[in-house]
Amino acid sequence: MLPLISAHDQYNYLLQTKGAYRENAERMMSIGLLPLYLTGEEFTLTKQRGRILYQVLDKKNQFYIDSINGRVGGHIAAIVEVGLDLETIKIQRIIATERPRSVWIRTDESKPGFIVEIQRRNGGLCWWTNRLDAHQLFFPLEANELSTDLTNGYVQPIIWLAEDAKTPFTVLITPTKDIPSQTWFANRLNQESDLVAIPVPSEILGKCINGTTLEITLELRDILDSPASNYIWPKELAGKTEIPIGTIYRRELNIIDFTQFRNFGELFSAYLKGDIIIQPELNVLADTKVGMGLYFDPEFQPYLTPEEQGLFPATAFMPQDFHTEFILGNQVLTLGMMSKMSRNERKIFVKYGGPNMYYSYGGRGVFRGMDGSIPNFVDMIKDVFGRMKNGHPWLIQEADITYYPMSYYNHETNSAIYDPRMHARICHHYFRHPDGRVTYCAADGVTRHHWKATSANDAVVAPVRVTLGKRLKLESHKQGFIRKFE
Repeated sequence: MLPLISAHDQYNYLLQTKGAYRENAERMMSIGLLPLYLTGEEFTLTKQRGRILYQVLDKKNQFYIDSINGRVGGHIAAIVEVGLDLETIKIQRIIATERPRSVWIRTDESKPGFIVEIQRRNGGLCWWTNRLDAHQLFFPLEANELSTDLTNGYVQPIIWLAEDAKTPFTVLITPTKDIPSQTWFANRLNQESDLVAIPVPSEILGKCINGTTLEITLELRDILDSPASNYIWPKELAGKTEIPIGTIYRRELNIIDFTQFRNFGELFSAYLKGDIIIQPELNVLADTKVGMGLYFDPEFQPYLTPEEQGLFPATAFMPQDFHTEFILGNQVLTLGMMSKMSRNERKIFVKYGGPNMYYSYGGRGVFRGMDGSIPNFVDMIKDVFGRMKNGHPWLIQEADITYYPMSYYNHETNSAIYDPRMHARICHHYFRHPDGRVTYCAADGVTRHHWKATSANDAVVAPVRVTLGKRLKLESHKQGFIRKFE
């Protein structure tokens, strides 16, 4: 267990560097005093899985293209393109055909190998890199432990991302509330590479695109006048008011937002020609959870090899009434049937799958089926029906209930708090190089008493490590298991 003095030092380090929280220090997550462990075998399988995941993502994109061309059902393209106007659909189809490549992905797992989502918009790189730094400085490895941080946090992958860029100028898009932490990350990139990284608020980026260059005068003035005044001005920006962009790393902004930019036409042309790198790719499949449902579509099964099967928990697109049948794993169900089940039988999550960035970010559009009574479940489903009136897809996914014991640091009392049963999200990051090689980058972990183990200010951050000396023990508890190591 991490000593309290080390947790105190780690807390102060994160407080001072400003890379690990949004808006203010009150939003910083607590410091975990225990690692989240993987066994050696689990870690080996996790690293090997990256190559397979990229293969599946490529095939989902091909599945979508085949739907456009009439080789499989047209309902596939309709689900992917929901919420897009006709002009944006044209752009989306061009991107899916000409620039489909996923470079950087993250799996969200409630336990090793139980992948509830694949994220391609890896928000929070600044927070996680800052915390991985803190773990290295103040949470030393014990005997028979291995680190899962193989690429120095998430600095090296950004460097790889921009390797083929025409210029070193790299724009890190982020909401204004996250500018202080993204500024820390930009400084770190600029210190450790030849890149010139610039944090730019997503709210004003569209005003600053001029042809294929970025007019940054307003952004830099805003950054210098904001809490992000810790931006260390690179010498390459001295005296400049406009610079040519090499790379844009986007977060909350999606293809719908980009098409609203006044110079989107020029930007889109440069993107297709490879004159500018935009990652994650401007593909709706990179921004929605639709792909989880497509994976289980009967027409998609012939695309999969044996090693590509069984990667994800059973997932189905949610019907819009209580009577329509859907397949979840080996069961043929209706929501009417589920509304008569006990809580223990309703081990599902209901998730928003569409392009609305607000609902698809931070667990806002996720509900748990086993919460509450049967009337509460019915009310929840009816509420989702109301949200589905705009045609956006929702998903039903098999739930895993795994608990983790965790001790964490209370900085106000300088004491440890122990919770025997916390939920967790273990995130593994992978990078695919231009030659097809896949590199496992790093893992990070969040635990929380609430089942939505997201990066909230009541969550606890902990290093993910490989144990070579402890034995995994699963202890049955209610609907799931407590994952312990002895």
